[in-house]
Amino acid sequence: MFIQFHLCSAKIPNGFSDYLKSFEIAECEIVRSENKRSLIKNNGTLHNDEIEVLLKSRNKTFCLLLFEDELFNEVLSQTRLYSKNSSSDFRNNANKYSNTKFYEGIVKDKPRQTSVIGYLHHGIFSGTILYENTEYFVEPLKLLIPNSPFSLKVAIYKIEDINLTNTNATEPFLDWSLAFRISNITVNVSREGISLDNITDDLSCDIEIVADHTLYQYFRKDIDKLSAYLYTHAKHADKIFRKSDFTMSGKPDGIRIKVAKISIYKTAYDLNYPMISANSVSEYLTEFIKRKQESQYCLSISLSYRPFVGSAIGESFIPVVSYHNLAGGICEPTIFDADQNSMNFNIAAINVRHGQRPLLPLPISLLAFVHEIGHGFGSDHDNPNNKPCSPDSSKGKYLMHPKTLPLLEQRAEFSPCSRIAIREVLRKRGGCLKPVVATCGNAIREGAEECDCGWTSICNLVDSCCNPSDIEFPAVGCTLKGSGSKCSPKESDCCTDDCAVITHTKHMCYNSIYDCLSSFCDGVSPECPQIAQNVLNYSCEAKSLVCTRGTCNKTVCAIKDLEECECRDNLLDECLICCKTSTGCVPASELGILNPAGGKYMRKMGSRCNYGIYHCDATGICGEHRSVVREPQHSKRNTALIIFLSVLFIIVTIFLGFLVYRSVSAINLENLLLLRNHF
Repeated sequence: MFIQFHLCSAKIPNGFSDYLKSFEIAECEIVRSENKRSLIKNNGTLHNDEIEVLLKSRNKTFCLLLFEDELFNEVLSQTRLYSKNSSSDFRNNANKYSNTKFYEGIVKDKPRQTSVIGYLHHGIFSGTILYENTEYFVEPLKLLIPNSPFSLKVAIYKIEDINLTNTNATEPFLDWSLAFRISNITVNVSREGISLDNITDDLSCDIEIVADHTLYQYFRKDIDKLSAYLYTHAKHADKIFRKSDFTMSGKPDGIRIKVAKISIYKTAYDLNYPMISANSVSEYLTEFIKRKQESQYCLSISLSYRPFVGSAIGESFIPVVSYHNLAGGICEPTIFDADQNSMNFNIAAINVRHGQRPLLPLPISLLAFVHEIGHGFGSDHDNPNNKPCSPDSSKGKYLMHPKTLPLLEQRAEFSPCSRIAIREVLRKRGGCLKPVVATCGNAIREGAEECDCGWTSICNLVDSCCNPSDIEFPAVGCTLKGSGSKCSPKESDCCTDDCAVITHTKHMCYNSIYDCLSSFCDGVSPECPQIAQNVLNYSCEAKSLVCTRGTCNKTVCAIKDLEECECRDNLLDECLICCKTSTGCVPASELGILNPAGGKYMRKMGSRCNYGIYHCDATGICGEHRSVVREPQHSKRNTALIIFLSVLFIIVTIFLGFLVYRSVSAINLENLLLLRNHF
């Protein structure tokens, strides 16, 4: 069955068209489900499911191969519920028979170019599908349209399907923003950081997610489904963080986001609920400070569904490294005021509703969640005037850009500026991050694992060099296969599909036009060599740019605090990079500014020279015979003809001018003679 809604259709339910201009409705079918003995933790074995889910509409078919995230069951069993009589309790059951389970996986026909995150609730899938660099969002129609007749169907859409310019909405559309706040509270606490230079284990920021009672009511008091919705946001953030390179070494640092507990307010009457009277996100965050945290978390993040006033849908406290004693951000311990009332500044607040509209689409709430965590880790907004951290829209904006619209321009990664800021916060106050227990079979290499591709059915698709977690004894899971496999291409950038090290040294294993950092395989190790950074004289992109503080953003003349100029006095210098000095425009090489190879910096090949007649070649020479852009064969004849005609025009003009002068002079002389005779 396939149905597609458009804005012009009268069948769109009220409110839903405020967000999506088109989407597809698809069938969701579980085509295979098996219980596997696959996940092996340090302290034992976990049983979980392998499942195939088919999403099928008229235009798309996704066959998802998924494995269960067993950690979600642990979180679900520890979910704390705040009830009407101000008491609270844990869900202590094992949730083995829960109607909601969380999964990760791949799309079977593109195993190496896809990833899937989401949950099944009563057999209906909800989550994200990254397929060939395009991200699809899958949400149950029943969640987006509470009164929908298609209760067992899902909506599939992309970011470009989100409506940002709907003039038929009841109020101005999506004038929303994400913010941060610096506290004015100073504390006298001893903060501990972490060393990022010798990390052997992944480190996790253990967070608490707090669900406002309004969100609980929107999810029709379904605790499992609401928990899975919240967990989706944390898994999305974890995926981004664990792939981030905060040390600027060219390799991810393995910083993780892990859910320690979910707290859900069922009613508005609990004593530990100071946020109840808030009328905006900013007020909510202010009141959230007073809420008692039952344990020390890296961050505590609240999600609500309230018709707040104002444009902000998210706000958090940011740590300021230069003012070490200001409260705020990750790992901030509870402090007490003069009356011994507790205050917490390791917090963020997100409202997944905008005005009177329904639930925000998943792409917006996911962006808001990661953005506010980024502030909690110490990242300011990217400066729009700094191109390496705020590139042109064609290249996309990073996560911490102050303008979150249009969504099509958003990239799911942190800018170099954000990563540098986060690195410094981790080094000075990231001491609460905890080592992650390695789990063989979760498709993430952790700890001493040589590789991790999941279990047999997935490993056969994504990594033929790695032993799956369910391999039979005496083989060991999460190790390289046999003695012939030297590496895994899934885990190492200098490894072939044949499990061998790339031997030639011209293979680029890392490159970033924004960081001006690149690295090449050394022919010996399967790992991409660590990148030298902050090299002032390192040329990048066009040859006239240099690397400064890890970003490619200055002309080479800036090395001497000079401006770039064009040498016009000497044809031999026109294709060289020149700098403006007090004595004139001179080649950079004459000022001692040489490239890493000891040669001269040259203008970009193909640049025009000699008054635009010729072009610069790759060797820095200006000439027609070396021109990159070839002139037509008859260009010389045309040039000579133009010169001849120009000279002829000048001669004719001078001759005519002379004749006119003689005529005027003769007339004036005759007039003078007549005038004299008259007197």
